[in-house]
Amino acid sequence: MRPLHEAIRIRMPQVQRLLSGGALAALTGAWMHASPAYPPYWDAAVAVLILVLGMWSPLAAWWLAGLAALYGVYHISFYLAVLGLCILILAQRPAARHLGAAALILGSPLLARWHLGWVAPLFGGVYLGTTGGLWAGALAALWGETLAALHGYAPDFLLFATQPWSVSTVAARFMGLNSWRTLAALGAPFAPDPTALLYHVLQIALWGATGALTGKWLQENPKGGRPSGVLLAALGGAVSLGILQGATALWLGQHAKAWFASRAGLLLFPMLLSPLAIVWLEVLRDFFSRPLPTSLKKTPSSGASPRPAVSFPASREIRSEVSSLDKNDDDDDLIMLELD
Repeated sequence: MRPLHEAIRIRMPQVQRLLSGGALAALTGAWMHASPAYPPYWDAAVAVLILVLGMWSPLAAWWLAGLAALYGVYHISFYLAVLGLCILILAQRPAARHLGAAALILGSPLLARWHLGWVAPLFGGVYLGTTGGLWAGALAALWGETLAALHGYAPDFLLFATQPWSVSTVAARFMGLNSWRTLAALGAPFAPDPTALLYHVLQIALWGATGALTGKWLQENPKGGRPSGVLLAALGGAVSLGILQGATALWLGQHAKAWFASRAGLLLFPMLLSPLAIVWLEVLRDFFSRPLPTSLKKTPSSGASPRPAVSFPASREIRSEVSSLDKNDDDDDLIMLELD
């Protein structure tokens, strides 16, 4: 255990790159496996190549994953592929600098099935600070709503855990459409009415504010940086997001009170499981960033008698004894002279 721990602790930046590249490779491989546009076995080969590139060049890994994904999008809609290419170019520098956060943002709608969809803004606030948390939360919300709109679903994060993600559904909606119809089909789920549009815009604002507040609370916490400080900041951010999300949905009439009573788990589970996932990640990071304590020396066995300790008198005691002996010798000499 100790050699493995030391190897991970010394090579922590390389391990982080490996995990970030692995997350991006897993997302790309899952997309390629689900799309019929790719030949057999190419999903595994491209995923391994992304993983290897992520160790040395995150920018190359980002471009390879993006181009591989756009090939499948191109077989669905040329115009969606052009939009995706524009996003790929604009996001290349921040994504290469924070490849793990980029992979988490892209995977947050898929994590919602396990009630972990709120991890992205909490992760951004904890590990990227106030500004990074703001961007991570807002981009995760924007991407989640866009993915829901591609499927024709209502971009409501309270429903993400129950919505299936399917390539065939996206292909059925966009295949054969021209540019204007593509934009209309993409924007229709966002704005069926002005109230729904306001609700979807406020969701993005709430996610961005959650990431920023999580980062601010962690910086102001005297235990910030420790697992306990991360737990308080992440739990506070998740609870705030849950309360504000539910209050906004009630205020704008997107869900009735009876809906929350019958589906309370869709709001409570992400509120609890997402901060716990961040805390476990911080516990592992803290464990591997510190050296293991050295083991104590073995004590002598009960059968062997311990060696007696030798005690030496202090220097002052030695001097006092020597001076007293000299004084006694002088007294003896005086007595002998008087007798003579």
